[in-house]
Amino acid sequence: MQQTKSKNIKRVILLLLLAFILPCLLFLGGCAEVYVSSIEYTGVNGNTSIYTVKYSDGRTSTISVENGKDAEITLRDIFEACVDAGIYQTNSDENYKEFLKAYIATNNEEDLTPTKLNIYSAMNNSVSIYTAFHVRDSYETVNKYGMTLPHYYNGYEIYAGSGVVYKMETEYSYIITNSHVVTCYTSTDANKLPEEIMLYPYGYENSTYYIRDSKVIYGDEAEGEYYYTAYEFDGGVSATCVAYSVDHDLALVKVKTADLLAMNKDACEATFATDYSLLDEVYAIGGPSGFGISVTKGIVSVCSEEIDIDEMPADNMVHTFRVMRIDNAIYGGNSGGGLFNTKGELVGIINAGSNSGDNWSYALPIDMVKPCVENLLANGVRYSVKAFTVKDMGATLKDVYADFDETTGKLSYNVTVVGLSNGVLFNSGLQVDDIITGVIIDNSNEYKITASYQIDDLLLKVRTNSKLTFKVTRNGVEDVAVNVNVEGVNNLLK
Repeated sequence: MQQTKSKNIKRVILLLLLAFILPCLLFLGGCAEVYVSSIEYTGVNGNTSIYTVKYSDGRTSTISVENGKDAEITLRDIFEACVDAGIYQTNSDENYKEFLKAYIATNNEEDLTPTKLNIYSAMNNSVSIYTAFHVRDSYETVNKYGMTLPHYYNGYEIYAGSGVVYKMETEYSYIITNSHVVTCYTSTDANKLPEEIMLYPYGYENSTYYIRDSKVIYGDEAEGEYYYTAYEFDGGVSATCVAYSVDHDLALVKVKTADLLAMNKDACEATFATDYSLLDEVYAIGGPSGFGISVTKGIVSVCSEEIDIDEMPADNMVHTFRVMRIDNAIYGGNSGGGLFNTKGELVGIINAGSNSGDNWSYALPIDMVKPCVENLLANGVRYSVKAFTVKDMGATLKDVYADFDETTGKLSYNVTVVGLSNGVLFNSGLQVDDIITGVIIDNSNEYKITASYQIDDLLLKVRTNSKLTFKVTRNGVEDVAVNVNVEGVNNLLK
């Protein structure tokens, strides 16, 4: 990590949970290898709601619940439907406990809340990551005679971080993490990458590395860092880096899907949230201090702000990142791990903690993370995104305060063009005093603009030959379409 209520579960929430969780889990009692594949609302009869339960062997049964569409389904309702279908032979307390164990690893219905179930599922989106870098660097000391002496060291550095399963395909699966987890400035690799990357899915908590010959090969033991001459990892899944962007502190690594599933058969892709709000309850999942995957709880303290991080490992330079501030407890090893909302949806990627206060931490927001990783994967650019910014088009923007959204806690602005530079690759068509209100990419839905940072996030979605249109308010006229020159876009994407 970088430094700087009731037993009943609401129908809609439960159905969403079941659609996601139940296909992965087998009943322990009754007919083995038969499981619920879906539960769907199929209609209403008077004041009774009807739900159809489908099973993996083709059988179906129904659940009838009084009080119409707003009725609640309990876990007992689902169990009784399974009894009706013959999955369980008797409607007994013993079988009901077996049912609970099969689905939610508990026999106490009072332990269950939608949030718990969702975060349990999110654990299967998460991995611990270890990287081993072969490093060579130098340093100087001054002896007692005032002479400056050069020293060199040549060994290994081991980093610990976390990751989130982004995409699972037949052959390979892709994991999101931070660029600073998979890069080291003193690495002997030309692209600052590790010699080896090892992943440990949830369920494999002995995710520690072992050092052979832990000899300090340079410096003063009281002052110097420890570089090791050799290392070995304890099991895990071997991975490789596909791409990274130090400007966004994001990276993609890939593993063989079969290897990942061999260690955790329930490993699955994360579900991306569409938005997040101030004071949202959020859960950070990762491997703090490299001691295995765990969970901390907090809230979104600030929706969007900027932080500077010194000496980023990829290039040893200062970089500025747009982040959301959270108050989860975050430690070294959490870097690259997921930040999830109460629905178990990914809202951010942990990337930093503060040196100045406890539980003052940062995550890269999902509205930047998603287009960035899509860009890295789509373009196959190993060491940067293939994208451009508003500044690359010669435009200088200013956010003029407009409103406060009482439902999300977010501030909104009139994003105004205050300057246009000469000598850029092309004329974007924007004019000084334009207020940018929307962005349209490839004739898709219009993205509403309420802050300037949103535009650069959206430009990560632009590809070669994309059609890009700004919607602006110009001289009091709303919804003026400004079509950006496609050739100019292609020039910027070279």
